[in-house]
Amino acid sequence: MINIIQKLNCDIAEPWQKHFQDAACDLMFKIRVLRDQIMFYIILILGVLGWLLIKIILTFNSNKKAISRKFSSHGSIIETIWTIVPVIILLFIAFPSFKLLYLTDEVLNPQITLKIVARQWYWTYQYSDYNIRNSDSLSFDSYMVNTSDLEKGDFRLLEVDNKIVLPVGARIRIIVLREMLSIVELFLL
Repeated sequence: MINIIQKLNCDIAEPWQKHFQDAACDLMFKIRVLRDQIMFYIILILGVLGWLLIKIILTFNSNKKAISRKFSSHGSIIETIWTIVPVIILLFIAFPSFKLLYLTDEVLNPQITLKIVARQWYWTYQYSDYNIRNSDSLSFDSYMVNTSDLEKGDFRLLEVDNKIVLPVGARIRIIVLREMLSIVELFLL
């Protein structure tokens, strides 16, 4: 029983979470792999630069050796190196990033369009492809479940009274909007 609960809990947010949640599609898996590769190179670069900085501070202290004054005026070779190396590193990061960017920009005819409006204390969902009884579309509000109303196994701050229902494997267009209240409306509330 515990094994099933652990498998169900693997896709929820955790306190102080350092990584993305489990991938639900191949594209998100590729994004996670790219992030892991970039983080590896960032940690490697920070380690090497930190070691070099400490080594330079300890070796070329102007109080200890006069060689630090010799190289302080012209260093065109080192300037060229520290200009070209970051450009190469950024190119190694840019090409996979652009590939993923173009993969996320698929232009397909969606089977369902879901419009989500973020309000101050709740969400409004609207399936704009479906008409019900002469209204424009199927829409409903979704409020967070009160902490006292949670049942065993529910997740605090994640449970809502009306959940979104979407088909698996369908092409879905999601439009997310934020409700903007005017100053007059804020004073009327």
